[in-house]
Amino acid sequence: MPLRSYPPGRMVAYLGPTNSGKTHRGIECLVASGEGVYAAPLRMLAWEGYERLAARLGDQNVGLVTGEERINEDAPITCRTAEMAPMRCKTLVLDEVQWAADPERGWAWTRLLAGCECDELVLTGEVGALPLVRSVLGDVGVEVEFCDRLSPLTVSHKPVKLSNVPDRSVVVAFSRKAVHHVAGLLTQSGRSVAVLYGALPPEARRLQVARFVSGEAEVCVATDVIGHGVNLPCDAVYFTETSKFDGEVRRSLLPWEIAQIGGRAGRYGLSSKGEVGVVKGLVGFNADISLVKRIENPGKLIEGRPAYREVKWGLVAPTLDDLDVSEPEELAEALNKWSTSAVNALAEFSWARVADLRPLISRLRVLSRKQKQKGQSKKGMKSASLLTEMSLDDAWHLARAPLDMDDQLDTWTLIETAKAILDRSHELGTMLYIKTKTATIETLEQRARVLTALRWATLAFPDRIGGISHKQVVGKLDSVAQSLNAKLDRAVRNGIARCISCGNICAPWFSECDECHRRRISYRFGWRDWEEEEDWDECDDDEDDENWDEGGGDDWDEEEGKGLSGNDD
Repeated sequence: MPLRSYPPGRMVAYLGPTNSGKTHRGIECLVASGEGVYAAPLRMLAWEGYERLAARLGDQNVGLVTGEERINEDAPITCRTAEMAPMRCKTLVLDEVQWAADPERGWAWTRLLAGCECDELVLTGEVGALPLVRSVLGDVGVEVEFCDRLSPLTVSHKPVKLSNVPDRSVVVAFSRKAVHHVAGLLTQSGRSVAVLYGALPPEARRLQVARFVSGEAEVCVATDVIGHGVNLPCDAVYFTETSKFDGEVRRSLLPWEIAQIGGRAGRYGLSSKGEVGVVKGLVGFNADISLVKRIENPGKLIEGRPAYREVKWGLVAPTLDDLDVSEPEELAEALNKWSTSAVNALAEFSWARVADLRPLISRLRVLSRKQKQKGQSKKGMKSASLLTEMSLDDAWHLARAPLDMDDQLDTWTLIETAKAILDRSHELGTMLYIKTKTATIETLEQRARVLTALRWATLAFPDRIGGISHKQVVGKLDSVAQSLNAKLDRAVRNGIARCISCGNICAPWFSECDECHRRRISYRFGWRDWEEEEDWDECDDDEDDENWDEGGGDDWDEEEGKGLSGNDD
């Protein structure tokens, strides 16, 4: 774990709720310094910071550096994602410091918080992050300034009907299907709607945001992607549901999650007021107003300030130098050993926890599989894998690729990218080909994921991937984003979920309404006349009933239910 050899000359933390101006105050420190880095949690926020500063200071004085683009990266002030921030600079503004506890990306914040050597360290984030800040930086020398919300935020104790949701509102649902369904219902009632969810590439999201900001779209329907710093001129946020699938289980939203999402209402400078509430009367949806009311009383006090949670530790992950390996095939084992030994090594740091390294190891294992060569039978397959043929640095870069090995498309993209890095004759140009005019929304979203990975690869391995260039990939992504936006209106209009049996509106994660499901199950199992033995004899016990789950069927898609905010980006 990197630890700084000397403390910053000045350390200040601006802590407060959403819409309290803390990020603005941090960026003002950067402007006053004239040199340094703004480290953001998301690419969209880095872009927002870049555009804001470039308009103020001039394009030549501001740069943008993320995993997927570079603009004027030698400028005195650069806006970056946290992973791309340097360990040395004059002034570092580390935004949303509580992200140090994020299971997937927290290590990037922890290394900067504990190790960045700078003249001025400026932190922004939730009040709940103060225990971590105190533990890492010490009680002495850190200026803590609490920021109050700049516009009032109230909870509407009376649920509203979807048809009565006012203009300039954001309606929240936690899956792609649910977003399309709710947006379809609004469109059917004559409203113009923008949509935001994780499967949309950032370029398409920006176009949707622009529609809402300009007033072209009266209402925005979004997943919790808006909770990660998407700034919209909305007066109100209404939840259609207050539970979501978090990747493991479906659970109720935590108070800090509701506050983070709902706090986007009443954005200072964009809207004069903010309201949070729930929508009632949607078939299959359940929004618990009592959960939303909990944000009125956070329940915790940290140094006299209300907080929804307490962030006590940051995640720590190794660098390549920490692993002390010479061959790429040693990386997976070295990561496992480091994870075990780090538990003891970090014992003296009460604020440090070992990050989950399984995603890195899973990518390395994919690369270690034997690969069939062209014209080669499976029986005569070489024992060499892609991993054994590449350099240690290349293997480490690919281990950190923004790809999920639980997804077949991402796995294929990783393998094809690795082949292209090893052999320039293995061109990836065909991966850019797509008939955007005839492609479905789902196909365009999948292709956007591939293109996003290729955009990363063309920067991580410049001039080493045959058949494509960074400029080509960016151009194709823009084309896909434009096509997606052109097709979203139609997808939304057709997105209303209807029962396959009776045609009535049903929950978007089921294929049948509750009534038709109960009738079908009753008929198949003879529940109406269960005392008559012959009714049971007629039941086909050998046929699997895929819709046994009360209230619906197996159409619930756990991936869709995650909320799609990822960490995606």
